Amino acid sequence: MNRRTLIEIGLLCVGAIVGIAVVISFATKSIHPTDVPDVPVAVTGPDAVTTEWRIWRGDSGLSGVSGERVPDSVAVLWRYRTDGPILSSPVVTGGHVIVGSNGNRVHCVDAATGKMVWSFTTPDDVEAAPLVLEGLVVVGSANGTLYAIDAETGDGTWTYETGDRILGGANFYRPPSGPLRVLVGSYDRRLHCVDAATGKKVWSVETEDYINGTPAVVNDAVVFGGCDGRIHVVDAMTGKTRVSVPLGDATHVPGSVAVGMGEAYAAHVDDRVTAVSIVTGKVIWNFRAEDAFFGSPALGTDLVVAGGRDRKLHGLDRKSGEPVWAFAGRAAFDSSPVIAGDRVVVGSSDGRVYAVSLDSGKPVWEFSLGGPVTGSVAVAGGLIFVPCEDGSLYALGARR
Repeated sequence: MNRRTLIEIGLLCVGAIVGIAVVISFATKSIHPTDVPDVPVAVTGPDAVTTEWRIWRGDSGLSGVSGERVPDSVAVLWRYRTDGPILSSPVVTGGHVIVGSNGNRVHCVDAATGKMVWSFTTPDDVEAAPLVLEGLVVVGSANGTLYAIDAETGDGTWTYETGDRILGGANFYRPPSGPLRVLVGSYDRRLHCVDAATGKKVWSVETEDYINGTPAVVNDAVVFGGCDGRIHVVDAMTGKTRVSVPLGDATHVPGSVAVGMGEAYAAHVDDRVTAVSIVTGKVIWNFRAEDAFFGSPALGTDLVVAGGRDRKLHGLDRKSGEPVWAFAGRAAFDSSPVIAGDRVVVGSSDGRVYAVSLDSGKPVWEFSLGGPVTGSVAVAGGLIFVPCEDGSLYALGARR
């Protein structure tokens, strides 16, 4: 979830409660992290990045889990400058890193060197995370258009128009028969399903308010939240609603819902993380913090990890929702955490990236960049790719 979106949710969607949270967000700008030099310090980097992170949060269930291990200490391997703040989150495929920017572009760079491969121009900001699918980069823009771009050449292949901005990433569904499908939410209050090969509409389902996050897909179910304060479960083939779970009055889900083992986990502005059954719609547990959540949770085997506006990263028991640990940062955690091996990596509005122990929440390291980090990191090829509001994409690698 990005800062511009937070302001609009505060004004149009959430009202006074989120308005207060937005003020807190701007207060974090008084923190000035140290500038990052253009010349990297000694750092270990691969000749080529061969592992993949093709979708925001790493998989179609949006678990936020990487199979790699985070280094014990890090430094900047390279820095790629764009022409606007980066509120998007990067994906990694074919040795390339792809990310949107508020300079109205989608950027593709070499993951090992940070050299530009191609860029694609849109009429408005690209705050959504890209999706890599069947040789295409599928990404939405704030002009309300979903673009399919050739992943190798950067050439456009098809477009699909929604009725308003697209600020969340796309996901996909591969049916038993028929064409591969792309799913994306929009500020037109609809979740859209389109043919991945042609961009033609398959179906859409209407909700009662904006959809900001990426829909999760598990088996034949699509699970998502939105500003209508509900967790929706719809049939991936037809778009018909299976379950709709109200989370409470004045409750909004500004990020994405993570799904695993038949359960959905949503962090939302009513200061809570909520677990529900996607089959019955029953609320399993609620955890309440001291301030709102705008990012999305990560799902470990035993823990759910979520960062909040209370400046804390929370490790919660996955079965009960009881707190196991809490890590205190210096500012809001609007970025969504990634579990990588036995560690959790997350960006913060204080301009730092933190790594903490998954088991205990104890700090491993922190690294200061050139501006707030509200997009989410990607972990692939032994590197951590960090989108930053200073307009740069950073690759962090193991310090020698």
